[in-house]
Amino acid sequence: MAPASGVRSTRQAPSFGNLHRVTEDPSVPSADPAQDLDALLERVAAALSRSGGGDTCEGFDADGVVQATVTADGRVAWLEVDPRILRNTALVAPAIVDAVNSALAARPAGAGRAATLAELKAIQQDSLTVTRDVNASMLTSLEALKRR
Repeated sequence: MAPASGVRSTRQAPSFGNLHRVTEDPSVPSADPAQDLDALLERVAAALSRSGGGDTCEGFDADGVVQATVTADGRVAWLEVDPRILRNTALVAPAIVDAVNSALAARPAGAGRAATLAELKAIQQDSLTVTRDVNASMLTSLEALKRR
C-alpha cells in the first residue's frame, strides 16, 4: 500500500442526461407526457442508486498503513491494513479509527440519506406537475374521441 497524505475522493458527478420537462411553462402540457414520466422514474432510480453507496471516498491514517473506503452514506466498504502494523497490536485500532474518520471527512457535503431524501422530495414535487400534464393529455384525447 502506497502511503498517501490526506484523503482522495472518487465521487462521480451525477449525470441526468436530458431529463428536464419538455415545456418550460408548467401550465402547458408536455408534447409527450409519457416521456416526462419516464424521466421522473430515471431520476428516482439515479437518486436511489447513488444513495446505495456507489460513490466512495478513501482515507488513510497518519502513517499511511491503514486505508479505509467509505460509501456516501457512511458505511465502511473496504479496509486495508498493512501487515507490518500488526506487529504492534496497540497501534492497530487507533490507525483504523484515523483512516475511517479521514474517509468520512472526505465525503462531499450533504452526502448520504439527507441529500437523497431532498432529491426525492424535489422529484415528488415535479411528479405533481407531470401527473397533471398526463391527466390533461388524457382528457384532451378523450374529448377528441367523443367528437368523432
